[in-house]
Amino acid sequence: MKKHLLRILCATIAALTILPSVTSALSPEERSLYRNSGIIFYDPNACLSLFGGNLNISGNTAEEKIWSGLISVGFTPEQAAGVMGNMAHESGFNPVRHEGSAKGRFWNNGGFNLLGNPGIAYGIGLIQWSFGRRINFLEYVKANDPGLNLYDYFYQPNTYSIGDADRFIALVGDEVANALYALSIQFLWDEMHGNSSYSKVFEQTSVDTATWIFLTHVERPGGTSLGMSLAAAMAAKPARFSSAQRIYEQYGSWAISGAGNICVDQSIPVSCPNFEGLISGGTSGATSSGQWSPEARRVVEIMQNCFPDAFSSMITYYSATGCHPDHAIDMMIANHRDPAVIAKTTQIVEWIQQNRAALGVTTIIYNVKINSLRDAAKGDIPFSQWRPYTRYGPNPDDTLGHRDHVHISIAPCNG
Repeated sequence: MKKHLLRILCATIAALTILPSVTSALSPEERSLYRNSGIIFYDPNACLSLFGGNLNISGNTAEEKIWSGLISVGFTPEQAAGVMGNMAHESGFNPVRHEGSAKGRFWNNGGFNLLGNPGIAYGIGLIQWSFGRRINFLEYVKANDPGLNLYDYFYQPNTYSIGDADRFIALVGDEVANALYALSIQFLWDEMHGNSSYSKVFEQTSVDTATWIFLTHVERPGGTSLGMSLAAAMAAKPARFSSAQRIYEQYGSWAISGAGNICVDQSIPVSCPNFEGLISGGTSGATSSGQWSPEARRVVEIMQNCFPDAFSSMITYYSATGCHPDHAIDMMIANHRDPAVIAKTTQIVEWIQQNRAALGVTTIIYNVKINSLRDAAKGDIPFSQWRPYTRYGPNPDDTLGHRDHVHISIAPCNG
């Protein structure tokens, strides 16, 4: 089995995720910006894992992470939903789940050798790999561990195998969880492509048939058989089909990221505001650092043109930052606790938000508040509204709470 190098690139404030397709919550300008195949954008509440350069793990919940990974590696939305409909009833999306009945029979304070006993049906992981497949999977985890001691989490089932998957993520953190999801999905992808029976899933074009073939060819739990019909499978395991349909309805419209020509629509005009009373004094001039994409550089240059006084006085420096640093901007603010500075920074931030489509801005964080296109595209709240930034708790320090700087995520242009 081909080995891949897992690279975990997790920033403190920005990470890639996949934008859902345009909904009624988006304005005409946003439709123009995010037309065609969607757009990759930064979500500061997520963390990115890149597996072999292809597999992206993003989002906050277990479902979002698994969906993004399956889609990015090559599953269609229908196939991904079928796989996840089965996963939901195998592991509950917990990547280190132990098979409950087997654990009760064989686990004795860690005495069961998970890397041995190929003749014993003891399921592990997202799809409950068992027998020799369990050993192959765990060997794969050990061989591709990026230095996070991932294998150890499988040997503490009384801590990590219980409860739902989001509890697991809260216990171990995004870096470990994303690595485990990435390894699990890549192993599954390789395993399925290396087996002519498993690979029939890739021929399916509907949620029901993908669920059926994955159930009867890849999983084959009790009460199912390789040759059973779709109707028989739906009668035997109706909950899996219901889960798959629910997942497809929830995530199936998310755009596929990665390929294509996805650019900011520079035909949308950007007008500088007529602010009065820009703050004077403070610093002698803003400086920059980091590597810049053309899109990020364009945004900085527009803001420099629109707010020359701010860049010479109240903005101390601006830098490229984030998991992919060329697409995220941090602007540090001098005298950031001064009420006048807060008021002026708020004006600038609101101008950025109002011109988000033309600028290609997808996320803004300032003064313990976040404005994210992801909320709008999911239909949660309009992009014009702000919500509390709670990633670091209710009372973060000035840097974690973004009181002393403005964070801006920029949509990249892939082409």
